[in-house]
Formats: sequence, structure tokens, C-alpha cells
Amino acid sequence: MEDGLVRVPLGPCTCPGTPHEQDEVYLRPKLGMARALAIIRTLPVNDIAVTEMQLALGYARFGIESWNLSNGTGKPMEVDGEHLTRFAEEDPRAIVVAMRGDDLYSEEVMAPLRSMAAASSPTSSTTDETSATNGTKSSTKRRKRSKQSSTSTTPTADTETTTESPAGDSSS
Repeated sequence: MEDGLVRVPLGPCTCPGTPHEQDEVYLRPKLGMARALAIIRTLPVNDIAVTEMQLALGYARFGIESWNLSNGTGKPMEVDGEHLTRFAEEDPRAIVVAMRGDDLYSEEVMAPLRSMAAASSPTSSTTDETSATNGTKSSTKRRKRSKQSSTSTTPTADTETTTESPAGDSSS
């Protein structure tokens, strides 16, 4: 194991010929901006389930620095794009790596997303032009209430007197 790497035990060796007792993956302690952005680019918009899956795959693909997994040669397989993708997508133990990667990398990946979201959100401060007082001090004087309009109820010679029944029907 290289210094500074994070060891993730995967359980008993499943390599052909069982060249070691336990399969292990070694994660980088930090992704770095380029790897974090590579993960961010894979994230869909508005689909949390797919986002979580892409994060898990990304942590496995971009977090693994080395491993002791062998393909039968007795030596570890190369940690290259093909093997990383196959491990992340096909090996059920990749979830263990993804969970450990989430512990290590989630803040590093999410920080740029939060920054981008904050930069694209409009500010909510009120300007003088839109405030209720237009930048002046509000008066403590109460406004006078306007008089309520009234309708005449006195019958004239040209009107017929009506009364309203409780049901709202007019009768004479």
C-alpha cells in the first residue's frame, strides 16, 4: 500500500488462483479538482436516484489509485479506464468503495455545485426603487378613512317599493 492512500478491504480474495488472502482497493485521500469536475459532468439534472448512482460510480472510477485485484496473472490488474469502469459497474463490492469514497469525497464534489448554485441564484435584497417607502422614512400619521358610499333607500315616485324575502327573491 502506498503512503497516504485509504485502504478499503473488500473481503476474501476472489482472484483466480487466490494470490492473496483479501481483496483490497486503495483510494486517494482527495480527488483533486479535475477528478471532482469529471464526476460533476456525469451528474444528471433533476433525477436524484441517477445522481446518487453516478456519484457512486464516479467515486469508484476516480478515487481508486491502486488495488491488489488480479485477473489470474498473479499480479494486480492495471488500474486503467477499462478495469475501473468494469469494477465500478459490475463488481458488487464496488458499493463498499463508493460508500468509503462518499465519506472522503462528497464535500470536495459538492462544494463546486453549491458555489455554482449560489452564483446563479438571484439576490433577494430590496432596492430603494422597489421598497414600499421609496427610500424615505414612512410617516407615522394615519391616513383618513374614506367615507363609505351609500345607496338611497327612500322610494321615489318612479320606483316601486320591494322587500327581499329571506331566500333572496324580490317580491312586491
